[in-house]
Amino acid sequence: MNGQFSLKQLYRKLRIPKAERPLIEEMMAKGLEKYYHDLYGYHKYGKEPVFLIGERLGEPYIFGYAAVRILHHQDVSARTKQWVADYTLAITRPSEEYGVPHGLLAAISYLTAEGRLRGHRLASAIRSLTGERDVFVGSTKEDTSTLADSILADQELPLEERLDLLYFLLARCEYAFALGKEMLEQALETPALPQEQKKTLCTWLIHGREDLRQEGLSLMEAMMRGKRPAGFTGLTTALFGLVPNYLKRTAIVGLARLEGDSTAVARRYLGAGEGHDAVPFDQAVADIIEAFHKEMPPTEVREMVEQGTHASAFQTRLRFYQLGLKLYGPEFIRPALKDRSSKVRKWAGKQLQKE
Repeated sequence: MNGQFSLKQLYRKLRIPKAERPLIEEMMAKGLEKYYHDLYGYHKYGKEPVFLIGERLGEPYIFGYAAVRILHHQDVSARTKQWVADYTLAITRPSEEYGVPHGLLAAISYLTAEGRLRGHRLASAIRSLTGERDVFVGSTKEDTSTLADSILADQELPLEERLDLLYFLLARCEYAFALGKEMLEQALETPALPQEQKKTLCTWLIHGREDLRQEGLSLMEAMMRGKRPAGFTGLTTALFGLVPNYLKRTAIVGLARLEGDSTAVARRYLGAGEGHDAVPFDQAVADIIEAFHKEMPPTEVREMVEQGTHASAFQTRLRFYQLGLKLYGPEFIRPALKDRSSKVRKWAGKQLQKE
């Protein structure tokens, strides 16, 4: 695919109606415009550089910029979108440099929604994104929600593989906070996933995955020896089986709902980890108490909130003082005036001045 690109040949190959061709050309030019702006920070070749279509869209990565525009444009017919999505997936070459189209997830999502991508082909398409730094670039919230639903409902895939694919996507939500939380909530609420599998997913997110961690270490060792995989764009935390702290926190709260014993889950994770590593666990316990304290033994709730105010991280102490203020009133936070963190002391002072 790399090299010269013929728009006329693409029209014939994909059977794009003549009436749509001007719009498709416009979308391709706009895609190139976005590509060069992302690359240089300005419109190096002006807006909508039509003259570069034949020269640059032969590269799968760059073609993805055009495909995303086409798939998300309301005036492009469903049939043309389907053909473009099929074509985008067909030119994907994960083992080649720049072989994965920009925004490939949007094409995968579109094909799953249309029932044209299921089972092994769906799993293979998603895993072609393994070496990408940002698998969600170019996709919308609707794209990711549709894809998650499609994965969970795909009866051609074993349940374990569906769970693995969902984890694959969640672990890559490092900077997409809202997206990661919504996708996890979607998985925990769907009837398509049995309770035990939901617990497994939460456990993976909370503790990471040792199998993936070992694979990541092996990859890093190979790269240190100069053996960089073709098409690989860089190391990410997901390659080591790790997930963002905010997802650990959300998963712990989800586990409390699933197990039906909020007190036991809170006790299990309060103080887990050391130093900064303890923060998501302790913050999750505060979230559990805030959400379920009416169902929990009052004495244990008070003990855990007080324990939280003695945590090593100031963020955690502040969170538990805030929770204590809400549950027990201003007297609870007076000790915060002597906290070792100036941020906690200032917060406490402002709150008590209101009384």
